[in-house]
Amino acid sequence: MGRRLRRAGVLAAAIVLVPTAAMAAFQSSAGSPFAAATATVDTPADVSFSSTCASGQTAGTVRIKTFSQVALADGYLLQVSQAGQVVASQRVSGSSPVNLTFTRGGTFDLSVAATLKSWTGVPLTRSFTC
Repeated sequence: MGRRLRRAGVLAAAIVLVPTAAMAAFQSSAGSPFAAATATVDTPADVSFSSTCASGQTAGTVRIKTFSQVALADGYLLQVSQAGQVVASQRVSGSSPVNLTFTRGGTFDLSVAATLKSWTGVPLTRSFTC
């Protein structure tokens, strides 16, 4: 009977200790190699532009003269769209004058959005007709 009692004690200890040891092997106190950060990409405050339409309003060019710089921005996305479809687009690193040409007439939206790496901020949008 003493032997049975010892075996039962060893078995009970194994049932309690083995899962605890296994759990300890999967826990770590080392820090994560990844860090998270947030940044706000502001909207440009203003844009100065002019548009030129071809005869018959079948094409045109919008000249973006200047737009306000945004803190933290590493570039800007300039787009002309019509009814939600982008018809001209260019990424730039500064606010130098840019011409965007399109091959249709009608009402358009000019959008200027600041970018930071892979993020794009909320665009400043102005409408014009050609």
